[in-house]
Amino acid sequence: MHKVKIILVILILLLIVGCTKKSIVGSWATEDGNDIYIFNTDGTGKHNDISFTYTVDGNNLEIYFPKTTAPFQTSFEFKNDNLIIKNSIEEEIVYIKKEE
Repeated sequence: MHKVKIILVILILLLIVGCTKKSIVGSWATEDGNDIYIFNTDGTGKHNDISFTYTVDGNNLEIYFPKTTAPFQTSFEFKNDNLIIKNSIEEEIVYIKKEE
């Protein structure tokens, strides 16, 4: 019986941890609102008014803009509730999740 309780507690903790994993999906904007990313669940999105498709592999992000021959490759991370994306010159840009 004791083993069953331990296994149950472990399963509940794993479920809680799995549910709290942050996702890039959603609308994100810089503090001044001038730079906006929208990432949809289906791998499409928009950067300001330009549509794109994207893939995520761990913390690596590839964005495919129309009429370009190569994707924009970068990395991202979460700090607190903010999304940090490195731009083309490796500067970290902070995006705040917009309310849906």
